[in-house]
Amino acid sequence: MLQKNRIAVFFCLVGVGLAAHPRYSGAEPPGSGSAAPVAHAPAERSAGETTWDDPSWGRAIVFRTSGGRREYVGSVDRPTVPTIARKLTPEQPGGAISTGAGVGEYEIWFLGNGRTAVAGFSPARRQIRLPGDLGLRSAAVPEVQELAEVIRTARPSTPASAALLPAGATVGYPRRALGPTLDLRQLCDRSSVILVGNVAGILRQAHSPINSSARDQHTVYVVVVEEYLKYPKDGTPLSLVKIRTSGGPLPWTEQGTRGVGFWQDDSPMLAVGSRYCLFLRSPLEDDFLNRNRKRGYIQGYYSDSNGVVSTGPVGALDEYYASEPRQGKVLLAQGFARPAEHRGAQRDRWQFLREPQIVEVPEAQALAAIRAAVSAPPPDRRR
Repeated sequence: MLQKNRIAVFFCLVGVGLAAHPRYSGAEPPGSGSAAPVAHAPAERSAGETTWDDPSWGRAIVFRTSGGRREYVGSVDRPTVPTIARKLTPEQPGGAISTGAGVGEYEIWFLGNGRTAVAGFSPARRQIRLPGDLGLRSAAVPEVQELAEVIRTARPSTPASAALLPAGATVGYPRRALGPTLDLRQLCDRSSVILVGNVAGILRQAHSPINSSARDQHTVYVVVVEEYLKYPKDGTPLSLVKIRTSGGPLPWTEQGTRGVGFWQDDSPMLAVGSRYCLFLRSPLEDDFLNRNRKRGYIQGYYSDSNGVVSTGPVGALDEYYASEPRQGKVLLAQGFARPAEHRGAQRDRWQFLREPQIVEVPEAQALAAIRAAVSAPPPDRRR
């Protein structure tokens, strides 16, 4: 019965979206339609935009390892590693990422669309460990040069103003009268992962669906994990995660109208270089019929002015999304927990219906409340 209710609600929401707006992308949360992807006329590409089939590694994250500990060094946008690129065998999307390469002095994570690979590197001993290697081995000169350059150019991200979007960017889906509909316990239960982390950089900015010219857009961030407050169900705490949110700065063309940039009013974007407490879900948890697993990506929808609906990818299976668009993103700054800011606009001072609160309070108080909610026994449903 619950399954049928979910499906009924889903189709009702899709119908309302298509009636109120000429298009619906399903970018957040992920869609689960069954239609085959339909090719779109390629949009004119702009700086920072990536395509779904881009074979390059979009970002490298560098850690220094010592005594079993991992220290974040910085990241590199679009690293150039032609010699070892073909040897960086991606892990399965959504699966556990081996950290065995960390026996070297550096651990370098390479990230792409639906792909993640890790390499260990000891510059002093000129040794390397790539996926499939049983241990450190002597590295060829080109391998040493490429990885040394990645380490040399890695820089930690500095805090930027929230969601750098162009002035006049289109606002999508006017704010709904959601109100404070959740308490902390409900938000924790809805989230498959809760973590504290720093936004290291942007992996992808693309239209929704990808490779279209649609107004709707999304941004995929790479977050370096500082602490898990709720671990993944498989028990594998990853050093970094990919997080997909609505919004982006790209030019778009739709139904004869042109614009630059898109953001969703009730879903704040993240600021590169800032710390957050994030309440996340995996798209695999919402893939009730395993359709996205079979496709290998999250499917979204595009409807033109004639009502013709086509489909395409909006995200990868290893990209988390906020379990609640507003309350699932808490900014941690200057010792306080605050609502995530959107485009530098006035702060969204939301509150839960019931105590405890986790915004506009000291960071330590907010994190302690979250830990208590996660560890609390399940409520007695018989009452």
